[in-house]
Amino acid sequence: MVETKEKKVAIFLNIKNIVQKEMVEKRCHEFREVADVYIGKRRSNCIESLGIDIEASYKDYEYVVMINPFEAREFETEGSIVQRESFYINNLLGSVSELKEEIELLEKNKFEGMLVSRMDYIKAYAVSNYEKWKDYYEAVDAFNEENELQVILSEKKAPIQVENGCAIIKTKALEEIEKTKYEELSTELLSYVLPVYMQSRGFLPSYFMRKDLLKNNNIGYTALHHYSETNVGHNLQICSRYYYDFGEGFVEDEENEIKKIIKFWTKDKVAFKIPVPEGVKAIGFHPCDGFMCVCAETCVEEEGVEIQNVNAQHFEKEDVFLTHKPEYVLTGDFQKYDMLTITMENISVFWSEHDFKYEIDNYIMGKENEINHKAWAIEELKGKLEEAETELATIKNSKAWRYISGYRRMKNRIFRK
Repeated sequence: MVETKEKKVAIFLNIKNIVQKEMVEKRCHEFREVADVYIGKRRSNCIESLGIDIEASYKDYEYVVMINPFEAREFETEGSIVQRESFYINNLLGSVSELKEEIELLEKNKFEGMLVSRMDYIKAYAVSNYEKWKDYYEAVDAFNEENELQVILSEKKAPIQVENGCAIIKTKALEEIEKTKYEELSTELLSYVLPVYMQSRGFLPSYFMRKDLLKNNNIGYTALHHYSETNVGHNLQICSRYYYDFGEGFVEDEENEIKKIIKFWTKDKVAFKIPVPEGVKAIGFHPCDGFMCVCAETCVEEEGVEIQNVNAQHFEKEDVFLTHKPEYVLTGDFQKYDMLTITMENISVFWSEHDFKYEIDNYIMGKENEINHKAWAIEELKGKLEEAETELATIKNSKAWRYISGYRRMKNRIFRK
């Protein structure tokens, strides 16, 4: 039995639905120094071998790399199957060192039960043809109920699926799964059953992706984001708050809420309606409590009322809040208004400094490109100016210029008279 950093590891491979059989088998054998390799040629109804017809059990290992691809769809060409196949194999088994790192990730995160690849770009592009959760929901729900797993399931909320039957699994998360009651397990049904069972034991599946594959999968993520935006929406509810100063300071225990739904991947204009009570001297406003954010072109529609950010950095038309409690203050003549409207061209929210840093890096890169372009234009103009000055000096030093200089002086005297 092979051990990786004192961790027992195995690869369970089903080559039935694999096109590049020799290549994939060869790749798996390259990992024999760190993992036991089991290769099956058909599906099995044995959950202990993770649905693959092999003489092996997950119980003998601490980590199992499962490669049990789904059957190809009717509309898929062999070329697209090969691309998808390569995508998942390269993500799971890029190299021995990468596999060790992936296992260390699972080892350090005690609540993560397995790592699965994100959706491949072909599936993302044709995602409507792959929506199988509704087809398998009843079977998974029956498995959940019969085994009293007590996992909340909904036809509208699919669990993280083991994409294309490929995952790195912490076997502790599957303990005693062989004791569960189930009927025939197809490969795709198993891809839903595993994460549901893990949840019942307090483990969660998680996505992972090699950096080079993430870069090369941009087309797929663009397609996925387009689908999500048009069909799912990926909305976020933000909670905005406002409070008043009647001359004795802001009273935050009398806060009022405005709940707004904003969409990811879009830049929609947003408006906030704030009532104006009699006698108010100033109004405090938190655009999105609990998040860092960037608010673009923030203004108050009513005349005589100004809005200023309290804790943001201002860049051109944007207020950048590096705090989880962004704040504006409204001042001015409130007497003639019962309601104020604060508008923003768009608002971007961030859960973490990492998300914000990504946006800022893109912003800075764009500004640097703009500055470089202007610097290049300035240098080009300087060059043209130097050429013109050189040409003018050449003309002034020429014999022809000296010959007609007397006539120019005479003309000037005549016109002055």
